[in-house]
Amino acid sequence: MGSFINKRVKGFEIIAHRGYQLLFPENTLAAFRKALDLGADGIELDVQMSYDKVPIVIHDETVDRTTNGHGPVTSMTLKELRELDAGAKFSHFYRGQKVPSLHEALLTVRQKGKMYIELKKTVTSSDLECILYEIYKCEMENYVTVISFNFEQLENFRHLNSSIPLGKLLLPGDFNIERMKEANITLACAPYQAFIEIPQLLPLLKFNGLVPNANGITNRRTARYLLQSGINILGSDMAL
Repeated sequence: MGSFINKRVKGFEIIAHRGYQLLFPENTLAAFRKALDLGADGIELDVQMSYDKVPIVIHDETVDRTTNGHGPVTSMTLKELRELDAGAKFSHFYRGQKVPSLHEALLTVRQKGKMYIELKKTVTSSDLECILYEIYKCEMENYVTVISFNFEQLENFRHLNSSIPLGKLLLPGDFNIERMKEANITLACAPYQAFIEIPQLLPLLKFNGLVPNANGITNRRTARYLLQSGINILGSDMAL
């Protein structure tokens, strides 16, 4: 199953949200590989820190929903996290999938697509150096965009690196364009519903030179509508 349209001709990107989370166990290496095989231009994933300060890939603040374990992510060492099963709850077919480190995810995506790294709220200022180190180590600085709901995280990251693209995940009423410009944040991410329900959002972003990214897409009809509206990047939960 490939994309419904020739992306190279149309000049837009389809990003697999958590590795197409409706099709595969989210935030696992299997999901990332399969999403890229299906034609995704890149992968969006979530990063937190283990207790021993290793950047790992998981969305929730606890491991309960997506693994067979229990407890806060940040209270577990990398070794303890790696002992969990991150695939069986999705399907027995994916039994044995591990919670990946950011390093493993970067190597999986390298030379195959782009990566959008969402900093979860548990990530501290000092943690950013560890994350940046992994990006450098895997030579992915030209293929990564760092995104967050938190302005301070993005501003602190910008102090550490002046060139890696940054994206702000927008909340209702959270359109501080000037602050985005000051931190050289170039990507504006919002649920696709926001672009439909707030008609002025897209022209506002484009007027200010921001690249719009619509997230949470689950069907081709919505994708086509957003592309026709002028959205540049589609974050999708399934292959389009």
